[in-house]
Amino acid sequence: MKWVSHKIITGATIYTLTGDVFATIASMAGSVIPDVLEGMPDNTPNWRKYHRGLTHWFVPYLSFAIILLIAAKARGISAINTKNFVIALMHHTPTVMMYCASFFLFGCSMHIFQDYFCGKVPSLNPKHRIGCRLFHVGSQVEYVVTLSAVVLFVLIMLIRR
Repeated sequence: MKWVSHKIITGATIYTLTGDVFATIASMAGSVIPDVLEGMPDNTPNWRKYHRGLTHWFVPYLSFAIILLIAAKARGISAINTKNFVIALMHHTPTVMMYCASFFLFGCSMHIFQDYFCGKVPSLNPKHRIGCRLFHVGSQVEYVVTLSAVVLFVLIMLIRR
């Protein structure tokens, strides 16, 4: 998927699940990291061979995200909003950083989940790749899927009100 699609789908998902703007921003920033770690694509056979390799293995991202979120919740930070952000940051900086880092890593995990639908990514075993190619990166179908996801999450938020 294109970075814009990763950011939009990840942001819509996290905001729908948490209602937390700070978690949403952190996850959107994290949603491009697996590709950033690979560097700029040069479309050579060598780059294509290693694309979506170890940088797209979800296990470390998801494991650390869960650990950091549990640690932040154990220290009293379960959500951050505009009313408590400054106070939380002043008095609980390490915990706020853990909380934001957890959602940053959730964003990385969501990137990989989304890439599963347009190619192959490492499974639980990083040497074994799984995936289903429902669409090609940058195709009109990708943008229809992205728009559909946003509409779905907006409807979910409206129904919950």
